[in-house]
Amino acid sequence: MTARESIRQLADQYTQRLNIAIGDREAEMQGDDLSHYLIYRVLGISVSEGCLIDVYQNKGRFLYKYAGSFLEEATKLCFKEAFPNSGSLRINNMRGQRPRTFEIDCLEETMRSKSSGGTLLQMVITLRKSIQEFRSYTMPAINLFG
Repeated sequence: MTARESIRQLADQYTQRLNIAIGDREAEMQGDDLSHYLIYRVLGISVSEGCLIDVYQNKGRFLYKYAGSFLEEATKLCFKEAFPNSGSLRINNMRGQRPRTFEIDCLEETMRSKSSGGTLLQMVITLRKSIQEFRSYTMPAINLFG
């Protein structure tokens, strides 16, 4: 399966999951406490408009969550096609306590093997070269859904 087909399939999956999440939340909202509508009324917002605000606020929250996750996974699919030997790598935080680790979502295998002994500067230089190669590979695919 090509990256384009995989991304279309991923988009279908995310669309389905998003619609389910929104539907579940809308059903749940039917039982919500509506006492906050009082402050809406005090501020000149009608009950019907307040209801729409609540619905769209909840839809927006789910939309942004799912959109971010979709874009992250789609990007990984593109990297995986451009660099078949790539994968994720967790790096311990040596500068502080939080977060304990950092994750590099997609790192080429040659870079992953160097990361255990290489300096951070070497890693950044190699990563920058990989990103430049990736950009030249993916630029024609920008109109994926066009």
